[in-house]
Amino acid sequence: METKTKSKSIISIILSIAFVLALSVVTLFAGCGKGNKNNQTATPEGTEQNQAEAQNTTETKVVCTAIFNANGGEFADGSDITSVDQAVFNDQNFNFTEDAENIVPTRKDYTFVGWATAPKAKRTISKLTAENTASEITFYAIWASKDECYCYFNANGGYFQNNSDADDKIISYQVIKSSNMIQKFADGYYYQFKDSKNTLLNNYTPVREGYEFAGFAATEESTTPVQQFRVVPAAKYKEDFYAIWKEVKTATFDANGGTFADGNATLSFSQTMENADSVANFNSDKESLEVARDGRIFLGWSKSKTAYSYKIVNNFEFEADEHNVTYYAIWTKYDKCTVTFDAIGGEIVNGKFVAFAEGDNNGVFANGKTTQAFTQNLKAATNGYYSFKAEAKTISGNAAPVKDGYKFVGWVKCWTEKKVVKHTSTPVKYFQVSAQRGVFGYSAVWEKIETK
Repeated sequence: METKTKSKSIISIILSIAFVLALSVVTLFAGCGKGNKNNQTATPEGTEQNQAEAQNTTETKVVCTAIFNANGGEFADGSDITSVDQAVFNDQNFNFTEDAENIVPTRKDYTFVGWATAPKAKRTISKLTAENTASEITFYAIWASKDECYCYFNANGGYFQNNSDADDKIISYQVIKSSNMIQKFADGYYYQFKDSKNTLLNNYTPVREGYEFAGFAATEESTTPVQQFRVVPAAKYKEDFYAIWKEVKTATFDANGGTFADGNATLSFSQTMENADSVANFNSDKESLEVARDGRIFLGWSKSKTAYSYKIVNNFEFEADEHNVTYYAIWTKYDKCTVTFDAIGGEIVNGKFVAFAEGDNNGVFANGKTTQAFTQNLKAATNGYYSFKAEAKTISGNAAPVKDGYKFVGWVKCWTEKKVVKHTSTPVKYFQVSAQRGVFGYSAVWEKIETK
């Protein structure tokens, strides 16, 4: 019984497999029948990947309109605007460059220099393109005036010398008007204000006292000279260029009554400063000078030529706050100076020195004399002055003069005849005598001792 049941199960499985195979064959022939319609070979339906690829290869056509605006001019038909349509496919961009070659507007007294995407553009564009997403783009004609383009040369603190016969010969700037000198460069046009021989700077060179001209710059503050002098007419009708100056510091040596070896009364030396902080040094130039004056002895150089108020200069350097400096030769007719300290002296009454007359109660030094004299030769002079500081210290201390009933309080400057010249209200602290003097004096100052 069990064996018969197993046999029936096996037969059922075999019949099921046969049925599935028969059904597949029928389906296959049914598909082939559809594909053979009109005697064409059948193709299987595409997968999702094949369908996506087919969609990507589909071309999409887009159109853009380029509007050409004459921007003050006109086209051949008298209109001021014309347009061109262009179609592209897929990811291509629009390019109207070739179309623009046949669209050339005109304008009286102006030269057409190209197209730009703004009516007041500074430069023209060589490729007239647009993104493939644009539906419209406008190009504007750019013009250069034929007779209203200028180059301004600003003297920037200096001036131009006008060579005409007019009374006003000094002007602060030069203006050069264009004469149809328009030229083409990479992306536009410009007026060139410099000829092939580069003579512009020779014809338009400003001057400024104490400075050296170093060229023209594009801005007032710049120190970099420009090589090209041009005006881009699409940007402006004029261009300003500013003079660059380098300070020239000059040391002038004035013989001040004498002469130099070449017979001149003055000699000058100049140095050009590379920057405002530069220091001018004329020490080596000073060393090379030979100066002489009959009957006088040369002391040195000073910034002041006034007698008795000069100060001998030993360092000939000057910096930013000094420009042109004149040094004067200082002369003296004395080869030595004698200073006399007078013990007779006097007293100060109401702010004025009153000299005592010579008498029995004279102020005297320890040696019993009423005067002490000291002499120095010219070589002892320092910075144009003789210094008697050491001598004054000696006779103002333990060696000071004495006078009965009076206290010694110091010295005042005076002539040997006791005519006080200055510092009459208080005793002096410094004992320097100008080398311009051969003799000089100091007078003792006494203060009466009050008795009780």
